[in-house]
Amino acid sequence: QSSGSLLSLLQDLNIEVPSAVQNLLEAHAAGRSQDANAWKAALKSSLDDEVMVKGATGLVEHGERVMAKLQELKENQAVARVVEQLEK
Repeated sequence: QSSGSLLSLLQDLNIEVPSAVQNLLEAHAAGRSQDANAWKAALKSSLDDEVMVKGATGLVEHGERVMAKLQELKENQAVARVVEQLEK
């Protein structure tokens, strides 16, 4: 039941799932449970999946944007004064 709900949630959020993991979630939702080794193999085989690579790339790009914004704030004199006042 929870796997079916998870599948629905992922679809509703437009989150792509690697096919190997998708298959295991569908099997689990249909009542066919898999052991830990099957999940491990599915996750391991998914590491090179385009969906995972695209997601990891997006995460790194987002992190770089956040770091750039933090650097901008660090260099902003007004923010520096506020932080200085907060530290007192």
